[in-house]
This record gives sequence, structure tokens and C-alpha cells, in this order.
Amino acid sequence: MKFSPSITSSPPHSPRSPPPRNPYYDPWSRRPPEETYYQRVADKRRKIETRRDQSILHGFDLQPTATSLLHSNGVVPLQNFIHEFIQIPLKKRDAKKKLFNSLAFHYPISFSLKLANLLLTHPPIHIRTEVVSLLCETLTETHGNNNRRIGCVMLFEIKNPILESFKNEVEESLLLPLSEIIANVASRIYGFTLGGWLELLEYIVSTVSLNSNDDDSVLKQRKGLMLLGNLSSDVVENHEFWKNHYTGLYENLAVRMLDETANEDFQDLNFNALLALIGMSQPLGEFEIGGNILLILLGCIDRNPREEILLGRIQDLGDFISLDVDEVIDGKEENIFQALLRIAEKEDVSKELRCVAVQVIKELDEKNMEAMSQVMKEISDVDARRVLKVSLVMMLCIEDDPLWFESNEENCAGISQSFALGRFLMNWLCFEADGSMVVPMAIEFLKTSYSASKNWRKRHAGMILIAAFSDRQMNDIVKCFVEFEELVLKSLNDGHQRVVWAAINATKWLSEYKLIPHGKCHSHMKFFAKLFSIVKSTHCSKVQVKAIIAIRTLAINCCLDKMASFGEEIIIVMLELLKNDQAKIKEEAVETLESVAGLIPTNFKKYYYRTMEPLKAILFHDHSKPSILLRAKSLECMSSILSRTENVKAKFIQEDAFKALDRFCRLPGVDFDRHFNDLMPMLIRSSRDDFDRFAHHFPVALKLIKNINLIGSHDICLTLIAYMTTFWCSYLDENGRIRVLNILSHFAVRSIGVFYPHVGRVSMIFAHCLSCSSSETRKVSASGVPNLLICAYSVERNELMQGTLLFILVQTLVDALHKVF
Repeated sequence: MKFSPSITSSPPHSPRSPPPRNPYYDPWSRRPPEETYYQRVADKRRKIETRRDQSILHGFDLQPTATSLLHSNGVVPLQNFIHEFIQIPLKKRDAKKKLFNSLAFHYPISFSLKLANLLLTHPPIHIRTEVVSLLCETLTETHGNNNRRIGCVMLFEIKNPILESFKNEVEESLLLPLSEIIANVASRIYGFTLGGWLELLEYIVSTVSLNSNDDDSVLKQRKGLMLLGNLSSDVVENHEFWKNHYTGLYENLAVRMLDETANEDFQDLNFNALLALIGMSQPLGEFEIGGNILLILLGCIDRNPREEILLGRIQDLGDFISLDVDEVIDGKEENIFQALLRIAEKEDVSKELRCVAVQVIKELDEKNMEAMSQVMKEISDVDARRVLKVSLVMMLCIEDDPLWFESNEENCAGISQSFALGRFLMNWLCFEADGSMVVPMAIEFLKTSYSASKNWRKRHAGMILIAAFSDRQMNDIVKCFVEFEELVLKSLNDGHQRVVWAAINATKWLSEYKLIPHGKCHSHMKFFAKLFSIVKSTHCSKVQVKAIIAIRTLAINCCLDKMASFGEEIIIVMLELLKNDQAKIKEEAVETLESVAGLIPTNFKKYYYRTMEPLKAILFHDHSKPSILLRAKSLECMSSILSRTENVKAKFIQEDAFKALDRFCRLPGVDFDRHFNDLMPMLIRSSRDDFDRFAHHFPVALKLIKNINLIGSHDICLTLIAYMTTFWCSYLDENGRIRVLNILSHFAVRSIGVFYPHVGRVSMIFAHCLSCSSSETRKVSASGVPNLLICAYSVERNELMQGTLLFILVQTLVDALHKVF
């Protein structure tokens, strides 16, 4: 007998993990009644029905309405329906408007054809206006991205009514949207490559070629220009047609474009028509005509004072340049640059328009770097000033974003597109132009308008400019170094942190390219003094980090005799920074300590223990949880210091080397192979004294280690590991032996590819240690053998070799078991 489930029970369902417990849950509070499964289903259904009832189309059967409007023989039902729709107040049109949207979405072919036929009857203006709007929405919006939604057969049905309606239309407000509809239909037709739309092309040529000035001819000319301006380059499929008419059409339009007496609207139509013609020049092979059109367009591009028109023209020019039109624009790069610079330098132009103009210059430079480089190399003094002025003005578009101060990694916070494009212009000028001309010009700009400005953005832009010059104009900066030094030192005392950061960055680049004269020791001392003061006094971690990097760069690139005066102060400052809570500050301080230790090894000896203690704390102390990068840098610094310090007891060197390498192998997420060549030679070399004392046991190992600087491959390093391990396992105490076994065990799985060639040799070491009298050594050795098995099984593809290695390793484990029992 079957029983129906209780109304309070839930249907069977798959077990799920319990929800997380609420930490604020009071166990003594009254629990709400549990909602049953069927109650939840009922609530969900009620919500769905409520939303459905609120829907305007709910209860409205679309099919009968679609049948009555679209499947009837005539267009009268649709015309009447549109007329009724227009009579409804705007606020109450939503229901029927959604009906039109549904027809456009579900029946685009029938709906478009019916609208085109209705338009052909030339109904009253209010009906035509709505029909054009519905056609535009159906073709260009609802299905604008799907050219295959309407089949080619139906397109041929639609094209003639629409074109004839356009020919008969006299209402100015309907001409432009109708021309866009025709262009959309044309692009769909040419997408099927079935011969194109010759009737449209013939109509365009016949109307544009009219030379009469009567009202009817002017209207036809306007119609032809509208259609031509909206055509895509796909129309070149009718190659023979354009071969006969392209030149004549160009000559006609060129004469009209150069006629300054023509009204503004007519000139705009001519401009768009020429823009369409230039788009056809490359596929038609009309490179000379295309180049002539480009020069005409560049000369007239800013003739229209309306910014929205100018913005569209520049964007269209950028779209054309992005195409494969090298033959057309060849030799015209200077003209394009001058036309766009003329727009960007206007004082009353908007930020958006200036950005678009410079963006096109940038795209042209990326596409044809060699030609644009030549443009900048040949730039005149006047044009260089124009470029510098535009770039500096654009770089004022920067905001004091709090994120810049909060994050050490976020250097672009507050930087706008305008700033980025202005910096591109500045870098382009600094990298390519004649330094003897632009460097004195820049100093003049900075002294007169920027360095003393109350606007921090101007002072910031000035420091960015100096950093940009440091990369390419080295000789000219050295000649004017006194002026640059004065400007940078002044900005290092600035009250705004972003200006100080930019000044430190300029200092770094001046030092990086060794532009601070070595004969002027006081210059280095001035910069060091300012940077030390900033590191000690500033509360902005981003500025501190940049100052530490600049100190390191100055130390590396100045002469060693200058290091004697401030090298120890660098060490003291960096050791103090290791107490900072910011991981990024610690990372840069550790890297700086490593560099200084190599520059002044003799002076560094007395700081050995003071340096090693914080490094060990970062690597070994359990309570410390530094980042992986900080640990890796600390290990590298420790290894470098150990390798260069000669008078420290070998016992401490050995202990630190083992401990550092053991901890590094255990760090999760570290790419071991990337650090292998840097770390292992230093760690091995750090114990050279131990090897020297027992050299008679290992002459081959000694020979390899003495030539450690020549070692660069993984294989040789791992050979050294094998010799090193054999030696240490023979002479080290138990703790040292255990550390070595752990290190090799981690190598086997963390760096399988480079470790594998030596797995056999290491296996013998582990087998040897399994016979050791120490139980702890035997335990560590036995636990490491499975890692060797993984390494051998993962890499070896030769079955015989793989079997041999596996046999050795398994036999090692079996022997260990026998010794245990």
C-alpha cells in the first residue's frame, strides 16, 4: 500500500553541506517556524503571477494582431494601426510600442517589407515619420548586428520600395534617416555578394553630377551626397562601375569642397561623401586620388565650428587610418600630424576633442613608426613648442586620488586619458626631436611657467618632463645639468607628495643613465641628503619606496670613492626600514642592502650580524608572515652577503646557508627554477672554506667550485649539489645532514626537470644515509625516497631506464624496512 507524503515533509533531495553558522545567533531565542517545500513553491508561483500581471503584454495575443497587420494584402490595416498609435498620448503608448518592438524582433522580414510598401504609398507626413522610425529601429537597432537575419531574397523585395520612397521624399527631416536605412540595406545586400545594388549606385552618380542650381537639382544633389556619405567600402564589389565613375565623381566633389561660398550643410555633405570615396581608394587601387582626397579633407577638417561635427570627422579619419591604407597615406604623415595638432592646440577646444586628435596621432605613430619618427626629427622650433605646450596642458588632467596614496602598486590612480596621451606626446618629442633644440626650450618652459606655479599639477608635469628627457637626450642634459639639478632639488622639497614622487623618479632616471657628472661629488651628496631626509620624514609609503629605489640607483651608478662617505649611512637607514610594517618597503630595503654589501664589502663586515638577524627573522620566525617575494629577496640577499663575507666563521656561514636554502625550498608558490642559477652558486660558494679544508677528498668538486663564476647551467649546478651533498653527508653533524637531505627531497619535486638527470646519484646518497646509525637521519632519508620516485616516474620515458631507477629506489626502501625489523 502506498502512502502520500505528509504535507509538512519535503521531497527527497541530494544532501548539501549545512549553511555557515551565524556568529551572532542566540541559541535561546525563539526559532521561526520552518517553511515547508510546498510553501516555498507556492510563494514562488505567486511572485511569478504578480510579475506577469504587471506586464503590459500579458494577456495580449500577438499572433492574431501580427496576422491582421502583416499577412493582409494591403497596407491599410498597418496604416490605421499606426494612426491610432500616434493619436494616443505619449505617456500611454507603452503597450503598442512594445507591440511594435515584438513585431520587429519576431517578424523582421514581414514587418520591414510591409513598412517599405506603406512608405511607397506616400502617406501623410505624420505616418511617414513613424514608418521611417520603425524601419530604422528594425533594421539598424533591433537587428543591426545580424546581417543574416533578413534573407537576400527579401532584401531585394525591400530595396526598391525604400529607394523609390527616398527619391520622392521632400521632407528634410526624413532624408537623413532614410539614407541611413538605405545604407543598412545596401550593406546587407553586399554581404551576400550577389551583384550588389547597381540601381542605387547609378542614382547616386546621376544626382551628385548635377550642376544646376535650381531647387529641384540642389535637392537631388543633397540626396545623392547623403547616400554616398553613408555607403560602406563594400560597394567596390561593382568594380567595373567604379572604374568608369570614380575619377569623375572625385573631380566633381573636389571642386565643390574647395568652394568656400557653399553653405555649411552642403560642405558637410561633401566632406562625408569624399570620406566615403577615400575609403574605396585602396581596394580600387586609386592611390593617387585617395592621397589627393586625404589632403583636401585635412585642409577642411576643422572648417565646421560645431564641435560634435569635428569630433565625428576626426574619429572617421582615425578609423580610415587604422585600415590597411599604407599606399594612400604614404608621404602624408606630416600633413595628418599638422592638421590634428592644429585642432589639439586650440584653447577653447574640449578635453574630449583634444584627446581624440592626439589619439589618432598616437595610432598613426604605432602603425607607421618610422615615418612618424622622421616627422618628429625634422620638426621645426615653432612646432616643437606647440607640441610641448599641448602635452603639458593635457598632463594637467590628473586628480588627487586617495588610492594613489593607499596602494604601493597603484601608480596610475587619478591619471586620466588626457594625461596619458599628453605623456605620449611628451615622450615622442623627447625621444625623437633634436635635443639641442628641445632641451633649452623645456628649461625655459619649466622656469617661467611650471616650477614656480601654485598649481601642483604643473610642478608634477615638469618633473615628468625631466624624467622623459633623461632617456634619450643625455648629452644635452649634461650640458644643462645645473638647471635640471636646481629644478629637481627644488621639487624634492615640494609640499605635495605626488610632486615629490615625480622628482624622486626624475632623480632615479638621471642617475640610471649616469647624467649626474662624476666630477661633481657635491651633486651626489645633495641628492643623497634629500633622499635620506624624505625616507626618514615622509609618511607616504609610496614616496618612501620610490626614494629607496632612487638611493639604490644612485649608489650603484656613482663612483666607489663617493660610496665611502655615505655607504654606511645607507646601511643604517635600510636596517631601520626593515622594522617597517610595509612589505614593499622591506623588499626594496633588502635589495638595497644586497647592492651596498657588494659595493663596499670591507665596510659592510661590521654590519654582518646586524643585517643577518632581521633577514633570518623574515625567513625563519614562525610569527612572521611576510610575502613570498620578500622571503625570496631576503634569501637572495642573505646568500649574496654570505658569498662575499670572508672573515665570518665557517660554522655560521654553513648554518645560515643550509637554513636559508631549506626554508626557500619550502616556500609555497615560488618558481624555484627562476632563482636556481642565482642562488645555488652563492650558497655553494659560501661554504668554500669547508671544501678547502677537505679538498683532498674531492678534487673534482674543488675544481668545479673554484670556477663557480663560469657556471650557468642547471646541470652543472646540480652536479655540484651532488658533490656537495656527498661531502656534507660525510663530515657534517646530524642536523646539517638532515637539512641537506630535506633540501634534496624538495628539489626532487619542486624542480623536477632540472633535477632528474641526477636522481640516480642522489638515490645512492639516500641509500647510504639509510644505513646511518642515527634514527632521525634514517627517518628523513626514507621519507625523501618517495619524492625521488615521483621525479623518476614523471620525467623518464624510456621504460628500461625508468624500470632501473624505480628498482634502485624501491630496493632502497626494502633495505630500509629490513634494517628496521
